Amino acid sequence: MNLKVESTKFESMVKETFSAINDLQKDIMSKSNINEVISLIKNKTEIEDVNKALIQIHDELDTKCSLDRFSSAMDNQSIINDTLCSENCVGRWYWKTGNLKKGYMIPWESQIINTCTENFVWEMEKETILVIEPGLYEINMGFYADRKPTIQLLINGEPVVSAVNSSSSVIHHTGNKLKNLKGSNSASSGVIINGIIILIIYIGMTLIDFLTLPEKSRLSVSYAGEDRGEGFLSLRKL
Repeated sequence: MNLKVESTKFESMVKETFSAINDLQKDIMSKSNINEVISLIKNKTEIEDVNKALIQIHDELDTKCSLDRFSSAMDNQSIINDTLCSENCVGRWYWKTGNLKKGYMIPWESQIINTCTENFVWEMEKETILVIEPGLYEINMGFYADRKPTIQLLINGEPVVSAVNSSSSVIHHTGNKLKNLKGSNSASSGVIINGIIILIIYIGMTLIDFLTLPEKSRLSVSYAGEDRGEGFLSLRKL
């Protein structure tokens, strides 16, 4: 009798055995049956299909450029971009109201374009444009009124070029000489003198000049005339 198993322990062993059998059945049910295995074998990838896929991949890789060629092309494009950017360092400002500062200085009321804000510093309605970098610049000006005004370009407060309200006179302050122009008295006439193009129009005048500016130059324009008008100032770094 001592060697017999107690009933409670026996019942516990029976429960554990049934539980193990159930777990085993679940594992067997989760396995693939013979039909599924046969179907997978039939649908397996053939070696020929793998080889074809590899050939397609190699063909696509052959059409791609090498890293060295790509880097060389990017370097060349960077040079082109730098050149184009240097040729397009432009600023243009507009004066429209006819109001003047100090009775004769033009306030630049609006900025039309500025591709180099770090070089061309503009403040609304200030009479000066600050140019940070030194170098050669192309300067364009145009002013329009019922009668031709007298325009004077100043750099750091010093007059550089003047266009007087006459169709026959332009003053170059750098040479301190008065240049007489022999133009017609028609509604529109133009002349070129010492690299300066002066276009005389019935309602005003335009001027193109090329100047070497020192570092942190301050450009301003004075205006004198019977009728106040409007105009623009444009700078391009060369």
